[in-house]
Amino acid sequence: MQPYYLILPTRLECEYIVRFHSSECLCAHLPPKKPFFYDFRYKEAARAFTRAHSEWRFVEAKENDFSILKEFCPAGSIVGFQSTDLSVDRFDRLSRSLKKRRFIKLADSLTNVLASKQEFEIDLMHRAALIGDDAFARTLDFSSPGKTEKEVAYFLEQECRNGGSEKPSFDTIVLFGDRCALPHGKPSDRTLKKGSGCLLISVVPWVDFRRT
Repeated sequence: MQPYYLILPTRLECEYIVRFHSSECLCAHLPPKKPFFYDFRYKEAARAFTRAHSEWRFVEAKENDFSILKEFCPAGSIVGFQSTDLSVDRFDRLSRSLKKRRFIKLADSLTNVLASKQEFEIDLMHRAALIGDDAFARTLDFSSPGKTEKEVAYFLEQECRNGGSEKPSFDTIVLFGDRCALPHGKPSDRTLKKGSGCLLISVVPWVDFRRT
């Protein structure tokens, strides 16, 4: 019997593989037509996605319920999973649901495959870079003496959104003066003074991609 391969990646890796975005996922990569699994919260969006991407098939599943995979992954199949991200409890549930299957730890194998970018990925990163460049340039013009770190941080995030960014990947860092030395410092009511240092750090996501 030809073995099947099941991949249970991280949420971000699932976005890279399927190109469908959500906060939670269970992705299975099985030939010939590749199903992916989400719970009811993403049903309508997932169905719309598969209408536009016929190579994928949406299957509604309960959260953390691996039993639905039995029909797609018969006994004797090879099951690959992300061992660096799947918790012990989830693996226990997975192995109990899929008995008589052989499990293989993928570790960083999937991440290494995704490291080589395709043309559309390079294009998206280029767009993210343009959003960031424009937002930082406007923020520098806005950052006059008397402005607070919070005001500048809010302005920077807003300019990124205006340019097409979805949201910051992490909290924007804007620090003035000696506060620039703080690791992962949070913007405060400290005002910018003429001649003082200014640290701006923001990560601009555009679709799947991030840029600092």
